Amino acid sequence: MPIGTIINPTPPLVGGNFDATSQVGYGAGSGYLFSSGNVKPEVSSKMTWLLDQFYAADIFERVGRSEPISNTIWSWPEMGLLRQGTTVTDVTGTGGSTTSRVLTTTVPVGTPYFFAKMTVITDYNIPLNIDSVSNAGTYQELTVYLQDTTNDTWTLALGIAGAGAGLSIGLGHLATSDAEYQTGVDPRASYPLFRQNRLNLIKDGYALSREAAKVKTYTPDGTGWYYQLDIQMMKRMKSDRDFALMFHKWDGQTVTGKETGNGIWQFLKSGGTNSIVDGAIQEDDIQDMITRLMRTSSASEFLVFAGSDAMTDVNRALRPYAVQMMANATIFKDDKMAGIPFSRYQFAGKTLTFVHLPMFDNSAALPYTGTYTGTATSGKVNYRSMLMFLNMGSDDMGNKLLCMKHLQDSNMLLGSINGTIDITGKPVTESSASNLDGATKFGLMHVAPEVRNLAAHGLMYRQDA
Repeated sequence: MPIGTIINPTPPLVGGNFDATSQVGYGAGSGYLFSSGNVKPEVSSKMTWLLDQFYAADIFERVGRSEPISNTIWSWPEMGLLRQGTTVTDVTGTGGSTTSRVLTTTVPVGTPYFFAKMTVITDYNIPLNIDSVSNAGTYQELTVYLQDTTNDTWTLALGIAGAGAGLSIGLGHLATSDAEYQTGVDPRASYPLFRQNRLNLIKDGYALSREAAKVKTYTPDGTGWYYQLDIQMMKRMKSDRDFALMFHKWDGQTVTGKETGNGIWQFLKSGGTNSIVDGAIQEDDIQDMITRLMRTSSASEFLVFAGSDAMTDVNRALRPYAVQMMANATIFKDDKMAGIPFSRYQFAGKTLTFVHLPMFDNSAALPYTGTYTGTATSGKVNYRSMLMFLNMGSDDMGNKLLCMKHLQDSNMLLGSINGTIDITGKPVTESSASNLDGATKFGLMHVAPEVRNLAAHGLMYRQDA
């Protein structure tokens, strides 16, 4: 393909380069398209084709889901969890409807302010009053009374008249209440109080020999040039950034010599709204997922990353619809998605933008390509057959439920070390930084996701029936 055709596509692509607004610029007076040092923010439309746009991080940048932070480790409050339920495993106590029962929960001892003097309700739809909370054993124990001692019984409330063990009775929180002229209401909190993450440090570079420095690729108008080594380094770093953004894992401990944080998939595999589908994904499966996600968030737009098999399933399942004509997208407007193939679907007032993510098909990075085996939270995953539902809404405090974070003032840093030549290929006439017969180029970036309200996002795995 002629280089002019690639550099000046029709229609022109918008944004999405690596990030063109903050990482790509011109070297001082040399026409070199990749500066060294802290790159001056400068838009270069010529670079769009060089740094193709089929990366998750590029899409997050396009739709305003990328923000700087000042520290490599950060935390965020998990807001909006106004109700927390539990399960009753044991019941102790005897007597009639006016006597108390002690319920053993699955809330670990030492979890402060999970329960207080409040009204709870069981699976059997009978409200109870909590009189006190004990932290004496392994799990919190609640002393409770029936609210309606005239018409309700313990058998109606718990399914048993007296004591029992090995139970599994759901217990939900209705309201926090107390009598008048008491000492005050115990403090309440939502759990988890906060989550944390750590920025991944991505590095790459190349060595430029004296001969390689003579091989330059020029733009059609002759105003700029670059090395193919530049493009390869940038693409490797972009690919590394995406895989770290998705799959890196961090246990909360500071490991010397290793800077990794949790990826989106790591957050969602245990905390997301996840499901397994037998056979090809159908429209009903997508609608069921939307319904489940509706219970966790009122957001109206979702970004859905898909592997190739899952994307094929989606387009087959939604073939009766003019999916590209769904215009009710405010975050994923067409100008922000220019150059990226996508499909849209709308159900129950929710708009889903499906995007094929090539990284899910990369068997060199994600080697398993067999049938999904396991549960909704663990197992062998064929990412070609997976859908990742990402909620583009906000919590009740206006915080984005998903945002890519990067280190302030160093979304990407480029640098070089001169040997006998500098990075533009010119001979070094003064002192060199190394004895290399050439020069070296390097780059680094920090990136990690912030994922709030994990249940507002989800994963759908396809397994062959």
